[in-house]
Amino acid sequence: ELFATMACKRIVGLHLLVLCLFAPCATLSNDTPLHNPQLIQWQDMASFTVHDYSPPIEPAARLAAETRFIHTPTASSAHHCGLVYNAVARASLWEAENRTFVISDSGLASAAKYVRMNVEAVRISKAWIAKDGVNPQALAVCGNKPPQYALFLDQQVWPRLKPDLKAMATEEFDFIGLYPDLAHTSLFVPLHMEAMQYNDPSLWLRRICATLLTPFAITFNADADSLPCHSDWTRLFADLEGLDYMALSAPWPFGGSCNNANQPAPPVDLGTQQPWKKFREVNLGTVLLNMTSLAIQRATVLYLDAYLREVKDYMQAAARAEKTKSKVGYCIHGDQTAWREAIYMMRQDLKRELLTTVCRPRGGGPVNTTGCLVFHRKNAFDHCDPRPVKL
Repeated sequence: ELFATMACKRIVGLHLLVLCLFAPCATLSNDTPLHNPQLIQWQDMASFTVHDYSPPIEPAARLAAETRFIHTPTASSAHHCGLVYNAVARASLWEAENRTFVISDSGLASAAKYVRMNVEAVRISKAWIAKDGVNPQALAVCGNKPPQYALFLDQQVWPRLKPDLKAMATEEFDFIGLYPDLAHTSLFVPLHMEAMQYNDPSLWLRRICATLLTPFAITFNADADSLPCHSDWTRLFADLEGLDYMALSAPWPFGGSCNNANQPAPPVDLGTQQPWKKFREVNLGTVLLNMTSLAIQRATVLYLDAYLREVKDYMQAAARAEKTKSKVGYCIHGDQTAWREAIYMMRQDLKRELLTTVCRPRGGGPVNTTGCLVFHRKNAFDHCDPRPVKL
């Protein structure tokens, strides 16, 4: 840490940002910065090219430099396998007097609800492990240590949570990451965009940040409504052995673009023989990532690059369509289209399989959780019984 701090003082510009991503060069008021392992080798990211395209590294460096990790009682320097939750506020307001973006009361309530859900999910996860132990194969993959837990939420939300909820979060989570504030995020994407889910591009930018900055070598990214639903849920980490990533197939192959298989598209010549039109989206609510894989590290950089470009291109297309009284022809519901681009660009270097033990049922009909290690649905807590602990 001393070496990293000294080096940070001697390097300026972009190199300063890149080196400081995971070094304790910035502090958060009233919290101790946490030294984060350098999972992504940024010196390699700055120069890689795929299909004659080199994604810019500056956005990732700037966003990472503004994200803070704070200590919790169980924080350690060894990070093997871990479950990452996102509790992101969706509602923001512009305060003209102070010229700043703030989280609205409804956004704060939404984020607090997700934090509480995530705390309960972690308690259930730990109770399963206490009852039946970690899956033996997963234990070998995870350095003979049980999985850890990380929570990501907004810098503007954390100080406003009720003391009891903050206490529960710091007790249950090993790491708490605080996303850049809304004013900083708005430098990259608008905070409102029609034809996008929840109309908030910053929401998905935060999820991409969590992927870039995960503290775990083997990461299970989960939406707030995803719940470990089986005593052997840690087997997921073993399932990733030998692979780069696993995800659920999306219920609609091109739902993120309003069923347009052509757009948005990668910034390269796809040719006439490329299978882009048949390359389906995956659901990003539950994703397993091997962050020690160089191919996955590069894919995450492409993921951010694709998302920023897609949002910009769509805003321009929408403006042209409004002037000509025409239709755009596609949409961007969230970040699944950006991940589709990134994985397509890296598909020859990635070893991947679909998740079959995570359940994401559609509709509101009867639910069968048999064989579900993790259940992903808004009412997941109502379906995962018997549970190992009462909440």
